[in-house]
This record gives sequence, structure tokens and C-alpha cells, in this order.
Amino acid sequence: MIQRRLPWILAVLPILLIGLALWQPLPIQIAVGVPGDQRYLSHVLEPERSSGDQPFRWTTPAALLWPHGLDSSGMLIGLRMFNYPTGNGTMRSLTFARGERTFGAIPLANGWRQYHVFVPGSAQVPTLDSEPLTLLTDPPFTDGGDSQARGVVLTQVRLQPIRSSALLWRVGLYAWLLAICSAWVWRLDCLLLKGRDTNRSWRVAGLTMLAGLLIALAAWRTPLMLAWALPALPWSLGIATALLVGSWRDWPALAGRRADPMALGLLLAGQVLLVTQTAVPVGIGLALAGMLFFTGQLPERQGVRVGRKELLALIALLGVALLLRLYRITELPYGLWRDEGRHGLAALQMLADPTYRPAYMFGGVDLPGLGITPFVAALQLWGVHAWSMRIVTALAGALTIVPLYGLVRRLFGRSDLALIAAALLAVSHWSLSLSRFSFPTIFDPLLQLTALWLMLIGFTPGQTRVRILALIGAGVCLGLAAQTYHTGRMAPAIAGVVALILLLRTPAAWRGWIWRVVLVAATCLAVAWPLVSYAIRRADAFNDRVGLVFLLSPSADDLRAPLAKLDDALGRHVLMFNVRGDSNGRHIAPNRAQLDPISGLGLLAGLVLLLRWRADWRAQVLIAGLVVGLLPSALAVESPHAMRSIDSIGFACAVAAVGLYQIGQALKRMGLGLRAVRLLASVAGMAMLGFSSWLYFVQMPADPAVWGSVYPAHTQVGSYLRAIADTEGQQAVESVFVPRGMFSNPVLGYLANGLPVQNYDDRTFDSTAQPGARLVVPFTMTPEQIAGLSARYRLRAQPDLIGPLLPDARRPAYVVYRVP
Repeated sequence: MIQRRLPWILAVLPILLIGLALWQPLPIQIAVGVPGDQRYLSHVLEPERSSGDQPFRWTTPAALLWPHGLDSSGMLIGLRMFNYPTGNGTMRSLTFARGERTFGAIPLANGWRQYHVFVPGSAQVPTLDSEPLTLLTDPPFTDGGDSQARGVVLTQVRLQPIRSSALLWRVGLYAWLLAICSAWVWRLDCLLLKGRDTNRSWRVAGLTMLAGLLIALAAWRTPLMLAWALPALPWSLGIATALLVGSWRDWPALAGRRADPMALGLLLAGQVLLVTQTAVPVGIGLALAGMLFFTGQLPERQGVRVGRKELLALIALLGVALLLRLYRITELPYGLWRDEGRHGLAALQMLADPTYRPAYMFGGVDLPGLGITPFVAALQLWGVHAWSMRIVTALAGALTIVPLYGLVRRLFGRSDLALIAAALLAVSHWSLSLSRFSFPTIFDPLLQLTALWLMLIGFTPGQTRVRILALIGAGVCLGLAAQTYHTGRMAPAIAGVVALILLLRTPAAWRGWIWRVVLVAATCLAVAWPLVSYAIRRADAFNDRVGLVFLLSPSADDLRAPLAKLDDALGRHVLMFNVRGDSNGRHIAPNRAQLDPISGLGLLAGLVLLLRWRADWRAQVLIAGLVVGLLPSALAVESPHAMRSIDSIGFACAVAAVGLYQIGQALKRMGLGLRAVRLLASVAGMAMLGFSSWLYFVQMPADPAVWGSVYPAHTQVGSYLRAIADTEGQQAVESVFVPRGMFSNPVLGYLANGLPVQNYDDRTFDSTAQPGARLVVPFTMTPEQIAGLSARYRLRAQPDLIGPLLPDARRPAYVVYRVP
């Protein structure tokens, strides 16, 4: 027995060494002005060298010092600095601050000095993320020939952590990390080396011991570097632990007959806590417990032909989707965002000049030109209005349910499952919001899902002509998807993953697989060639926007470890569907779950089923689509982002459909009759429709975080100008005056495009307004500005026209005065 446990006893010894190293850490020296120093310092200027070849940096008046891993421990900080005196003889000082807490100010003497300050530990003990220290220099130093405000010259930083048990929490963190890694290496070893189990314990324990010794050495020599390279990873380790526990035992078999009621009860209780954002950690625990005991199989294929009832049901769902997306479309959203105005201006330029068809629109729009082209048809049909471009996106959002239905139908061969998935997408408030946003984003899932649907048709045995046409259609859709929004670049990636899954399913048919893949790839490349050519010639412009929002791009305000950023993004996307999603009111209901409560419940159940049956190629397709669809959002700042994660919406609905179907099967096993299950499903469908309708048409319009995130004044003023041109003629607009500052906004530029509107200076109120002219005063003008305007033109107390009320019903978007 002792021989069996000896490898693991030895593997635990490095944990003790890690504890000793963290208990008595060595001083840490940071040389400033040399490569690598910006891992710990930000808001500092470019490195320079003194006359004695000493590297240094100027700090800004509010520089940041990032003591990775030492946040929870008090430390003694030594700074070698040079201070220049101020011209007026004012004594300069340096103050340390962490968050909202400040420490005593250090008076700065002139010339080179060594300063020491004690900084107590963070208020968050232990802290899971780096909390920077702010070095506030007062007053800033300015040179007569340089406009840059500076702090002090800094050449060296010395950190001496105080011996404290506060640092020892990381011992538990590294122990957890080593234990989880060992468990997964053990499982991998069992999978790859099935016949060599005699030395398995020594192999796994040896790797664990080696990794532990390296961590211990790093903890002793370079604790800052270790904390930066291996920060706290609660979400990654938590998910790895949950997956390990889930695969350890057959939990549903362990529960026996109680598995179904126990799983459904726990899932329902957890979902209620999650979606209401009440006791979220408890909700996560209950949901995970419910997922452990949830049982079932992936739905069996039926393979029946599409019948009339099924077709009528799909048409009815399409009608519901269209109704939701077109209802009050001229009124909601209340305003346009500046990028929507830019899209309108680009479409107007394309409409005026048929030869203007750029592959990529760099600067301002920063999108492929093909994605703007559908808006040209909208403006040609309906003219320039705030709602013109929305109709195209609304139609695209509604039509997306058709390829989703086709994809799920082709995967599972079941009409019920495909219709459930289509219904979930039809009433999704996430899809509804983005379908009424004048962005080409919504074209991407429509084209991607269509491409995957056609790919499955082309890779399935059947008539050669039909397969070839389907594969060509798939390539065309992939090439078009790549030219819609930035997320469209992932279209070839998800198609490649699905193709690889199909090859692994039938590896013997690799010859036929190759010509199919070549046909799809060649068609995709031919369609997307204008964009590909631009990307080759102008890679900097093509990747400018993506690089700007890339999560791991250097940022002076965020020097957290790369793994810490990724882990944080993972956690936010785990909670995105059921707890809290995008906070931007332009995209979706801010800080709400991006799935409705019932779809979120189905997603939890569907995920555990797909993971349990992960060897099934259908489960692999859905999981891969969901993960790849989330990558553009997960690898971007300010995530989760409803637009950058749009490719995951169809797969999320498909996974939720699998879960809801299996919940229905569980209710049947519990003794509920077929009629009762169908009645419950109908009630659930009506509840989802009511929830999304209430959220989008009742709650969101009155939310300042929604209408305040766009440009309501510019939108309403532009609509007023357009209404005058339509009813009174364009010559009537010549006597309408709008504040000059509003003309710099693309929203007004789009809505007033081509109109001879006049302007007045909103500061001096100078203009050429003649008697009878109309002065438009938006709600954004201050009372002082309005008083100055009234005095300048001797306006009446009451305006000539009161514009529509803002959603808060407190004031109009604008008022109009007549010049007497």
C-alpha cells in the first residue's frame, strides 16, 4: 500500500516548498527603462538614458505600479528617483493610492534620492486580480518647450514583501492547479497508454512533482514573474474541476429513480437564482448539481421527409419572427448610433456612385463594403429615414430561423427538435435587438448557418448534382459571411471544424471528403477574393479595428496577466447566457441574461447532454459551433459583447432545444402524459414570447441606459428636417437653422444628407436667420444657451413647435422657435 502512495506523497512535497518560498519572499528589483519593465509599470513615458548611460523613464502625474501577486500582502517599496524643482518654488510631493485609499504624501527633494514607503495590503484579502498602485505627483512638472505633463524621473523600484500569511493563500491555489492538472494527465494517460498502467502513478506523479518544483523555484526567485505567468484562475480551474467531477461517476445511475425529479428541481432552482441575479454563487452550485444528475440520450434520428404540418409550423414561426422584428420599427429603437449614421452615409455614396464598391471601408466605418450594400437597396426603396436600414436587418434576423431549422433538421433528422430551435431563435430578445440595429452584423449568422446547412447536404450521400450545388452554395455563403461584419472572419473556421468532424466520423471516405472541401474552399475564396486581396495589400488597415479591441493588446490601464484576462473573459461568457450579458444598451437589454429564462434552462440541460455524449458527431458540431461563435467576443475587450458573439446565437438555441426536448422526455418518465407535456410546452412558448415582447417593447424603451446610449437629439432633429423636406419641399429647409455643433455627428449628416439646412453658432448665436426662420433647439442645450438664444433673437416664451417627448416623458427631444 505504501508503495502505491509513495509517488503521490513525493508529489505533494513541492507544495511545502512553495509555502516556504512564499512565507519568506526575497526582495524584488525592477530596473526601469529596460525591456520588460512595462509588465509592472504603466502610464510612463518612453525610456531614456542619462549622461552616465543610466536607463530611466519619466512618469506621468498618475503613473501605475502593478505588484502582481503581492496585492494582499503589505510591502516596503523603495524608489530611486530624480526630482526637478518647480519654477515657482512650490514643494512637490508623491502620493501612493490604491483604489480609493490614499497613503501619506512624500515630500520630494531636488536631485537623485532614494525613497521608501510602506504600503499595507489590499482591502480585498486575498485578491484574485492585480490591483495597481497609483503614483500621484503634485504638482506636475512641465518644461517650457514640452507640453507633456510629467511626474518624476524613475530609474529603479525595489519591492520587499512583508512576511505574512496573506501570501500563503496562493499555496492552496497552486495545490489546486497541480491536483487538477494531475487528474487530467491521469485521464489522458489512461486513454493513450491503456496497456502500460504499471508505471502510470510514477509517470503522472513525476510530472506533477517536476511542475511543483519549478513553481517553488519561481516563487522563491521571481514571485512577481510567477504571479504574472500563473495568476489566480478561478473560472478555468472551477470548470476543469466540474468536468472532472462530472466524468468521475455515473451520477444519474447513482441516484436511480430519483435522478429525474432531483435534476429538474435543482436545475429550476438554480436557473431562478441565476436569471434573477440573486445569490449567483448558490445558483451556480444548484445548476451544476442538477446537471450532474440530469440524464438522457441525444434524440434518435427519424429521417422522415418534411410534411405539410411541419412546413406550416415553420411558416408560422417565420411569421412570428417577422412580426416581432417589424412591429413599431419606425419608432424603436428611439435613436441611431453614430456608426449607423456612417453606414447610411456610405450607402448613400454607393447609391450616388455605382462604381463605388470598396472591398473594405477603412476609417470611420471599418467594415467590409459588401456588408453595407444591402442598405443601398433599402434607401433606394424607402428613402432616407431613421428606420430605412432597419427593415433590411429585421428581415435578415427573421429569415435566420430557416437555416437554423434546416441545420438542426439535417443533424438530428427530427422535425420537433428543429422547430423548437427555430422557435427559440424567433422569439429571442437577443436576436430581436440586433435585428433592429442598422449594422450588417445580423447578416453573418444568416449566411453562416445557411453555409453549414448546405455543407451537411453536400457531405451526405445523395444525387451528385444536388451535392455539388449545395457545396457551391455553402462556399458562396461563407465568402459572403466573411464580408459582413468582423465576426464573419470566423465563418471559414467553423466550416473547417465541421468538415474535420465529418472526416473523423467516416475516415474511410477521405477521397470524397477532399474534393468536397476543395470545392467549398475554392468557391469561398473566389467570392471573398476582393476582401482577401485587400487584407493582403493593407493588412494594417484590415486588422486595425480587430487589433484595437483585442483582449491581450497592450493597455496602460490594464497590465493584468494575460491568463488572468482570459480567465476573467471565460467567467463572464459562462454567465452571459443565464445571468448577465452585454452592458451596452445599444446591443441588448443591458446587464440582463442574453437568453430568456426558459431557453437558459434548456441550455443548461442541453450542454450536459452534449458533453455526456461528446463522442457523437452531432454533439461535436453543436459544441464546436457554440465555442467558435463566442471567440470573437471572448478575445475582445468590454466583453461579453452581444454583437461579437452573434455567431453563437444559433448554436445556443440548438443546444437549448436539445435540452428542452430532453426535459420533456424526463417529465414523461416521471408519469406526465403526452398531452400534459404538449400543454406545458405551449405555455412555455407563450411565456418566452411574452417575456421577449415585454423586455424589448416595454422595459427597454424607457430605460435611460438604452435610449441614452444612442443619439436621440440628432435622430429626432434629423427626422424633423426630413419630414419638412418630404411635406413642404426641400426649399423649406433653407429657413431651418440647427446648432452648428450637431453637424459633426454622422447621424444628422445621414438624415439631413442633401438638404439645404442652415446652422447657427450655439455659443455666439451668430447666423443669417431672417424673420420667419425656424430655430431648432435640441434638449442637449443648456438653459443658459437657450436664454442667450432667446435674447439674441427676441424669441417668444412659448416655442412654435414642441417635438416628440423623450422616452423618460420629462422633456421633448427638441423645440422649434420662429424668428419674429
